[in-house]
Amino acid sequence: MTQTQKLAGCAVTAVIARSLVVPLGTNTAIWGTLGNRCVLPIDGYLARTLQPIERLVAAPRFGGFRVRTRRDPDGVLGANSCTGGRETRMTDHELFEKLKGVALDSAWGSLARLGYPDQFIGGLQVIRPERVMVGRATTLRYVPMRKDLAETMRARGHALNAEAVEEAQPGDVLVVDSGGCVEAGFLGDNIAARFIYRGGVGIVCDGAVRDLTVLREMPLSLYLRGAHAAASGRRIVAVERNAPVRCVDVTVLPGDILMGDAEGVLVIPAALAEQVAVEAAATDDKELFLRRKLEAGASIYGVYPPNEATLKEYEASKQGR
Repeated sequence: MTQTQKLAGCAVTAVIARSLVVPLGTNTAIWGTLGNRCVLPIDGYLARTLQPIERLVAAPRFGGFRVRTRRDPDGVLGANSCTGGRETRMTDHELFEKLKGVALDSAWGSLARLGYPDQFIGGLQVIRPERVMVGRATTLRYVPMRKDLAETMRARGHALNAEAVEEAQPGDVLVVDSGGCVEAGFLGDNIAARFIYRGGVGIVCDGAVRDLTVLREMPLSLYLRGAHAAASGRRIVAVERNAPVRCVDVTVLPGDILMGDAEGVLVIPAALAEQVAVEAAATDDKELFLRRKLEAGASIYGVYPPNEATLKEYEASKQGR
């Protein structure tokens, strides 16, 4: 279906895909709900626009709409009168590369200052600690096995884990809420192979996988509770895709930006990701300056944490670059 609506002088023509998200009254408009962006309800669903667009295709993720324009063929959201001229400066690729270059701890510090101190997923096995993972969350939720529910889910068609990988987009990280179950694996090497081919970069699972011997050799970041030879039907059944999930003790929304390294995984609300990337890079720069002073023999007193004199020295060092 195609529909055009106007809000604050912004004309939007939308082509709505099969997977829709966030039902809302068609006459409702919200400002600022999603990263201070103009939010338009189209056919009862939320769409985000920052410039007049030609085509808006709903992606199967919470509030995650891919926008393509003549000026912006890669789907980067630009600015128009709805935003007061605010411009999103980074493409997904640029954002991901920026985050890959900063310390996860620095990104956590930025999130904490913004009021999100509990976004770190820890306690999972880090199968590929040498890999740095940055991508966008797509989610999958399982519940304990129940015969009638499993039959209902089978009758609907394709298994949800198969749908999750078949509809994956480049840069996706599959976040799986298995309720902590490690007595059955939700996925094995064949399904993972399709996910990788589609552009998936990582799996974060509050549960188990199968075929770990093979999976650990594949180009995929893995964060897991464990592994098990049994298929998922032994203990769990998939019931929902691309809805908020709980992974360990962290809530993950589809579309969140995930950073992963040898420590664990940081979940960044999408609307804050660019700010976090910029602030974390600035923190890393200052931390490196302080560490070099300490490595050169400076006393830790007045350097870490830095006093006013050290901060002035740091600012002066930036001027000379």
